[in-house]
Formats: sequence, C-alpha cells, structure tokens
Amino acid sequence: MISLLSFIFKLISSTRNYLYNNNFFIVKSINVPIISIGNLELGGTGKTPTVLYVAKFLLNNNYNPGIVSRGYKRSSSGQQLVTDGKNIFLTADEAGDEPFLLAQNLKNIPIVVNKNRFSASNYLKSKFNVNVILLDDAFQHRKIKRDIDLLLINTNTPLKELTLFPSGVLRENFNNYKRASALLLCKKIKSNDESVNDFYKKIRFKNKFYCSFVFDLYCTKTFSYLDPKEIKENVFAFCGIGNPKSFFKTLNQLNIKLNILKTFKDHQLYSKKIVNNLIDTIKKNNIYYIITTEKDYIKLPKFFTTEFRIIILKLALDSNVNFNKYIIKKLNSL
Repeated sequence: MISLLSFIFKLISSTRNYLYNNNFFIVKSINVPIISIGNLELGGTGKTPTVLYVAKFLLNNNYNPGIVSRGYKRSSSGQQLVTDGKNIFLTADEAGDEPFLLAQNLKNIPIVVNKNRFSASNYLKSKFNVNVILLDDAFQHRKIKRDIDLLLINTNTPLKELTLFPSGVLRENFNNYKRASALLLCKKIKSNDESVNDFYKKIRFKNKFYCSFVFDLYCTKTFSYLDPKEIKENVFAFCGIGNPKSFFKTLNQLNIKLNILKTFKDHQLYSKKIVNNLIDTIKKNNIYYIITTEKDYIKLPKFFTTEFRIIILKLALDSNVNFNKYIIKKLNSL
C-alpha cells in the first residue's frame, strides 16, 4: 500500500515538474530579485534559520529585503501582514510558526503570509519598496521566477530514506536538486556515516556549500545563555516539529541527560489540555529543567512560560564566507 502511494505521489510530482520544465505552466516574473529557500524533504532541514541568516546578511549589506511565506497551518486566511519590520500584527497561531518566529527575530524586514506568493511579493514591492524578496519554503513553488534558488539538503538523513513519501521523506525525486542554483549541504548533528559523506562528495555541482548549524541554550527565566554542563538532572524535553529525532539527538550530543521526553505532531498548538498535561508531568517528576524548541516556545501560554524554567534550544546557520560571496556576486550580476 505504501509503495502504491509513493508511486502515485511520484506520478503527480513528476507530471507537475514536466509541465513546468516544458513551459506548459506560466512562470511569472517580478521586477525585483527573488531568492527562494527550500528543501526536498518533508521534515525540517533548517529552512527557518537559513532564511534568518540570509535576511540578516542582506540587511547588513545595505539591501532592503522582504519575506514571503505561505504560513503553513496558520489560522488566518488570505493575505496577512505579519510585521512591517517594526510591529508584529499577528499571533503565532494566526501567522504560522515560521513567519512568527522570523518576525520575532528580525527587525526592519516586512513579512507577508499568503498562499499566492506572487500577490504577496508584489505587495511587498509596492508597499515597502523592497529590493530583494526571500521566498520561504518555495523550492516546489515554481509559479514565480527566481534569480537564486537555494536548496537545503539534510546530510544527516540516511540514504535509504531518500525516497518519495510515504516510503521515504522526499517531496519529489532527489535528482531534482539539479534545478537549484546552489546547494547547501547542511549537517545538524555529528555523523560518522562515510557512505553518506561519500555520496554527497560525488555530487558534481558548481555552487555547492557545506554548512553547519550552531546551537545555544537560552534560559527564559534568567534571560541568559547556559552551558550544557549546567544542566545536570531532572530534565524534561518536548517538541512538536517536523524532525523531532534531530532535536533529541542534538541534546544528546550536548551531553544532556534527558529524564523524560515527549513528542507532539508537527506545528502542534498547545491547548489548555496539553499544557495541563505538561504541568502534571513537570510536577509529578520534580522537573527542574524544561527544554523545547524556539518554534514550540512561541506557542506556549504566558502563564506557563513565566511559571517554569524554560530553556530554548536555539538553532542558527553558522557563517559561511564562500556562501556569502556567492549571494553578493549573484545579486550584483542581476
């Protein structure tokens, strides 16, 4: 049954790409440079921290960027302005996890959510006079012509899982990486799997960058960063993200011993019932340290985050000089 579903998924994906590749579908252009950031996997590969990295980099290099996102699983509908770069107008529920997180971490950058990314891009161009637009999670969204198509590849994913959903984790055939203008081979956790390393070394691609992520533990109670060595006992970790295994493996590699761990569905909304269950777990087990992701933290109710010692695992793309040079060179050539 799973193989049949994967075949159907492949047929739909391949047909759609064939129609785009052979100009049966119209690709619209916007008179402003477009940078798409996306991936091939269904789970998280670090798109949000990459969008953050690129947006900050552009801002620091005298560009005026704007961001467009679909706002996956948001409660609002139609086009919504998440932030004008100064004020945030929506909640995490209304904006979607990723756009809200971006809005909290970026200043002077407008962010719009809309399924119609073309309409949202035109709005940013006319309303905010942006001179470069970032399309979040848009590798499969081919309706807009992009000038830079960045594709993130999670090199921690086992090779046997690089098949189409639901047999594997891919949204489309892996060989479609060739459609990208640059590959970001990203590693979240340490791996000694030489077969994986050899596989990616053999991929010949002009603009191929090896990237890594850096992690920080931020305590919301003390407004300070913690050394992992400080977290010694009574630890409870939970998350509701696309790749929960990566979250727990990262904590493990930071030598944090987890007493209790809990996984929720991706983009989990924290209802009163779920929060009460979290509180019961904390109190019954005398939990002192509570660790979660930044995406989960922004959706937790204020009474919960103020009462307990919450530690956020912050994820950031490490600086890559060659990648930075590529972005500037490409934009200067337009």
